[in-house]
Amino acid sequence: MPQKLSSFERFWRELKRRKVVHVITVYAAVAFVMLQLVDMVSQPLHFPEWTQGFIIVLLCIGFVIAIFLSWVYDITPAGVKKTKPASAVKHTGHSTAPTSSGWKIATYVSVVVIIVLMALNFIGRRNLNADISKLDKSIAVLPFRNLSNDTTQLYFSDGIVEAILDHLFKVGDLKVISSTSTKRYRNTELSIKEIASELGVAAILEGSVQKIGNNVRITAQLIEAKTDVHLWSETYDRNLTDIFSIQTEVAENVAKGLKATLTSKETSMIQNASKTTNQLAYDFYLKGKDYFSKYKSLLAIEMYSRAIKEDSLFTAAYALRANAHLYIFWNKDEGWQGHDLLGKEDIKKGLKLNPESSEIRFAEAVACYMLDRDYKKSLRILTELKTVAPNMADLYAYTSFVLRRQGKLEEAIRELKTGIQLDPFNANYIDNLLLTYQLLHQYDNQIKWARQGLSLIPDYKDFNRHIFSAYLDNTGDLEISLKESELKEEDIGYGYFYYSQRKGVNQYGIYYLTRQYSKLIEFLSKDTITETEQTTFHTKTFELALIYYLSGNSTLSKIYADSGIIQLKKKINGNPYDDRLFATLGKCYAFSGKDKEAIAYGEKAVDLKPIKIDAYQGVAKEQDLMEIYIFSGNYDMALNKIDFLLSIPSWLSVGKLKIDPVFDRLRNLPRFQKIINSAQN
Repeated sequence: MPQKLSSFERFWRELKRRKVVHVITVYAAVAFVMLQLVDMVSQPLHFPEWTQGFIIVLLCIGFVIAIFLSWVYDITPAGVKKTKPASAVKHTGHSTAPTSSGWKIATYVSVVVIIVLMALNFIGRRNLNADISKLDKSIAVLPFRNLSNDTTQLYFSDGIVEAILDHLFKVGDLKVISSTSTKRYRNTELSIKEIASELGVAAILEGSVQKIGNNVRITAQLIEAKTDVHLWSETYDRNLTDIFSIQTEVAENVAKGLKATLTSKETSMIQNASKTTNQLAYDFYLKGKDYFSKYKSLLAIEMYSRAIKEDSLFTAAYALRANAHLYIFWNKDEGWQGHDLLGKEDIKKGLKLNPESSEIRFAEAVACYMLDRDYKKSLRILTELKTVAPNMADLYAYTSFVLRRQGKLEEAIRELKTGIQLDPFNANYIDNLLLTYQLLHQYDNQIKWARQGLSLIPDYKDFNRHIFSAYLDNTGDLEISLKESELKEEDIGYGYFYYSQRKGVNQYGIYYLTRQYSKLIEFLSKDTITETEQTTFHTKTFELALIYYLSGNSTLSKIYADSGIIQLKKKINGNPYDDRLFATLGKCYAFSGKDKEAIAYGEKAVDLKPIKIDAYQGVAKEQDLMEIYIFSGNYDMALNKIDFLLSIPSWLSVGKLKIDPVFDRLRNLPRFQKIINSAQN
């Protein structure tokens, strides 16, 4: 006697007979896939926020309709037919209709799809929760409003922000955006939510500073960007002598407001940060920081010197004055000689005063990099400082710069990208990333990041120049390069990176690339600027010698070259280790027809700055030697050097070989054409 089925079992069997279970399974899988697709494309296609909710409503309505249709109808080999009730089919001996293999396969596939999507969704949400947790402890400090009657006191309110940031940089449980990226929001009309979205942070600290005589009022408020809820706020009415305790309290309260873990070591570092009790010294110190942020290095040095005069134990002032000296020396600004020694002396004094000071140790790391070329020691100090101030973007940027000199370019890129995450609107960081991609001949990445930079800082023309340079390096096509970079001819200077210090006639580069030598000679005859930066020192006499050589006038080229030789030898007497001078001197000797001396001086430049010591500038010296070989008629040696430079990270490119007039005398050589064809393939 057959067992009597319960009402639920009969209902379940009927659902299976009418294939409702199969339809539910397949429908669920399709719906799941549709929701995932909508989630993936909604942001790139700028769908409105209600799109996903609307799709869910439609899918729910469709679900009801699908169940109804599957209950009432069945798909058979003869077409769609109305499903007979169970009582009408019992006489056949089958209580359920046979299920086709197609339905079975669809059901099994749907189950697998649902399981996979649920697993991926679970993993994704775990990662998302981790990201959200990190984002919840991220902050940007906006420029505090200067409420003082004296508008020149802006440096003071900015200095307060910098001091708070210096403290927050030390909190490892936070992500802190640097002031280089937040200063652009001074007097902005954007909402807190919009600012936070651009910077990728969860909270914003804003406030105001009012300095009246020896008193100061500081108001600070921590705001959760998503909800606009004030997590913490405070107003401090204190004497200026209490300014450091205010900065410390604000930093500690911000960390607490974001529920960040503040270790005892971090608390100690914040409370015992390098400072001075002399208010006048601190005021000069803040003025120095303000000048240095505006690239007014000499004025910054003057302010730091006044701060030190007021307080000879002010370690941070020694550190920042050292950085200013190093900056002048490194960039070979006018009067750069001797600033290396002054920078070293400040570091020596600062380390003697407080060897644990993060400011002085950072200056020491920079000096090891810029002056001593002691990359190992520089990296060691920078690595140690990352444990002290993990949110300090400059630590990652300078680590990148050191690694680049070592030729570790991919590592350098990773470090610099970390720095950019902490300072996303820092044009200098992005610019250096682009130069590294150019050195690697990764022109697509150079263009990609340059366009990304323009989306952040639209008026920064150097990003356009990078796009121009990348297209020219890749194609040698001037028209395409101008079009893609959206630059005009007058925007193109001449140099390794197609930028010139000459502001009056920037189309110098276009004149050069299109071989309009008469215009170049006309301009140079009125010009007095010496092109000088880290890799080049080009006197007016050298450039005239070069242009006359390219135009085919060897007589005038020799006259100017001989004049350049006299100038450069005098320079070398005062700077016997300046590789730039020897490289340019070698070229002048080549124009003068003295090939032996030309090559000797070119090789001297390479010896002074070899690739193994400086992979970034060393290749420029190799390229200088390549040009000397061309100018002196040693074409086989020049072609060997071209082959070498194209095989390593360097500034030489196929595009330059195609368009630069320097290579005109090689163009008809079969080997030169073979090199170009081989590099293109």
